[in-house]
Amino acid sequence: MVKKYSIWVEDLPNGKYKFNQKYADPLRSTADHIVLRKVSVTLTKKTAQAKRKAEEILAKKINKKVQASHPNESDILFSDLADKYLEYLKDTDQPYNTRRIAIYEMNLFKKDFGENTIAKNITTPVINSLLEKYLYKDNLANKTVKNKKFYMSSVFEYGISHGLLSTNPTTNVRVKYKDETKRKKERIENKYLTDDELRTVLLYVKDVLHRQDYYDLLRFLSLTGIP
Repeated sequence: MVKKYSIWVEDLPNGKYKFNQKYADPLRSTADHIVLRKVSVTLTKKTAQAKRKAEEILAKKINKKVQASHPNESDILFSDLADKYLEYLKDTDQPYNTRRIAIYEMNLFKKDFGENTIAKNITTPVINSLLEKYLYKDNLANKTVKNKKFYMSSVFEYGISHGLLSTNPTTNVRVKYKDETKRKKERIENKYLTDDELRTVLLYVKDVLHRQDYYDLLRFLSLTGIP
């Protein structure tokens, strides 16, 4: 629904009255920044009846302008859009693994956005907040969240290409990804045994398992650096 503001009247020099009303541009407004537009109509009277007539005219003008700025949009729910996208992947014979991941991601998005959320009302800030939630609250890796962003963008692009939406709110998303330098370093370090750990393993294989062949093999691998 378009947010509208109160009507105000200007007295014109020619004795007529200009009824004005502002509304939030749904295409350019976000939760943090409202872009206002104005419509006007001039009438000869300023009576209560004239005001009601002005309200009707201005409402039609606003609806016309909104429809013009959203020529291809519908009121499709995001949950329905996601289902259509999954059907599209199936109909176009996309790889099984792609469809399997898409099903998982779409179910997650439907839950996070809400089953009754209209797709065109999902804004860039909403998506930005959701992706940062995945990163910092759910503690997912950058690569995982980037993959989620890819599928999120894909479903909106599907909506645009099939005449259901006119914009993709993920286009201008700017996510502050985590610095994973330390995490990657620890991951690499954890792949290798320390000298003490290696010595413990070798002794266990030789003295407890009594497998001289495994002992020789593991020692050979450790000395040559073969993974």
